[in-house]
Amino acid sequence: MAKISWHNLERVKPMYKNTLVIEFPTELKKLCNAIRVRHDIVHRNGKTKDGKEYEILQSDVKELISIVEDFVCKIDGQLSSLKSNESSRLG
Repeated sequence: MAKISWHNLERVKPMYKNTLVIEFPTELKKLCNAIRVRHDIVHRNGKTKDGKEYEILQSDVKELISIVEDFVCKIDGQLSSLKSNESSRLG
């Protein structure tokens, strides 16, 4: 598990489903794109493979915050349901 790239959402999506019964939201395009941009910022000094620099606006950051919050809330909601179901099953 240590060798898995956890920020590759398409790759870990089935792992979450098969092990935790957690469904990722169906629309991951914007989040996956942001992860790719983050990779370029960290590993390519803020440039694409072709050398083009990114221009990231404050509005882009605000939109991404909203997307990430929504993603986390959906996952957290499912985890909370699992915990409640487990507690009532054991209790």
